[in-house]
Amino acid sequence: MKNCLVLSVKSGKSSYDLGAGAYQKAELGGTVEYKNASYDDLVVSIYENMFSIKIKIDKELVELSSFDMVYLLLVGNNLQLASLISVYAEHYNVVCLPGDVKYVRPEDKILQAAHFFVNNVNTIPTIFQRKYSFNIEELPFELPFVYKINFGTRGRDNHLITSEQQWREHEDNKDEFIVQKYIENNCDYRILCFGYEARLVIKRTAQSDKYLNNTSQGADAELVELDNIPGAVIDLAESAARVLKNEVAGVDVMQDVNDGTWYVVELNQSPQISTGTFSDEKLLAFTKFMESRITQ
Repeated sequence: MKNCLVLSVKSGKSSYDLGAGAYQKAELGGTVEYKNASYDDLVVSIYENMFSIKIKIDKELVELSSFDMVYLLLVGNNLQLASLISVYAEHYNVVCLPGDVKYVRPEDKILQAAHFFVNNVNTIPTIFQRKYSFNIEELPFELPFVYKINFGTRGRDNHLITSEQQWREHEDNKDEFIVQKYIENNCDYRILCFGYEARLVIKRTAQSDKYLNNTSQGADAELVELDNIPGAVIDLAESAARVLKNEVAGVDVMQDVNDGTWYVVELNQSPQISTGTFSDEKLLAFTKFMESRITQ
C-alpha cells in the first residue's frame, strides 16, 4: 500500500481536520493510506551530507521521504516552507503536489540553504523548526551556535549563543528562527554578482566586541581586488547566484579559520548598491553591468 502525507495549516475545523480523513474514506480502491500533518510540525536539518525533513505524526518524528507522496493541501502563509518541501521531495524522488510551489523565489534562509545543498553549494549547517523548542543536547553541533531570524536582514535578530542560560532567554521567541553552526572566522566577504559574475568584493571585519561582520552592525569594510580572492571562492559565490537564479545578488561567504572550509552564508537578493559603504564603486560596477545587458 502507498502512503500520502496531507500537509495543511491548523485552524479549527479546517481542511486539516477533514483532509486525510476525507481521502481515506474515498479509499481509492484501498491502495493509499493518508496521514495529516501541519507545517508547524516540521523539523528541517541541513548539515554535512544530510538534508532531512521530519514531521511530527502521532507524537513521533517521521522522515518525510518515507512517504510516497506529499500533498500540500493548504499553503496559506507557508509558501516558502511549501517550496522547501517541494525541493526536498524532488531530491528524494517523492511525488509532491502541486508542483508549481518549487518555483517560488527563495527569500528565507532555510529555503536558500535547501537549494544550496541539493546543488552542491557549500552552506553552513542549519536547523529549522517552527513550533518545538530545540534541545541543545540534540543539536548536531556544540556551543557556541548562532540563532537568527529566518527572514532577517542586516544582522538584525542575530545572536551568538554561548550558554544554555542564554539560549533559554530566547526560547519563547515567537518569530521564525534558525539555528546554525558557529563558523569561527576572521572576516567575511560580500561578493556582488551581477549577471552571475563577480564584479566587486568587500571584506567585512567585525568589531572586537561583536561577532557580526555586517557593516550595518558597525563592522569595518574594505574593498578587495577580485584577483586577490581565490578562484574557488569566486566560483562558490557565482554558483550560489546561479542556483537561486538571481542576477543581482550580494553573496556573503566565510572561511572557517580552523579547517579552511569556505561557506556561503546567504544570498542577499536586494543588496545595497546606491547606499552603504563604497556606494560609488558599487554603482559604477552595477551601471557597467546594466549597460552591457541592455546592449546585448
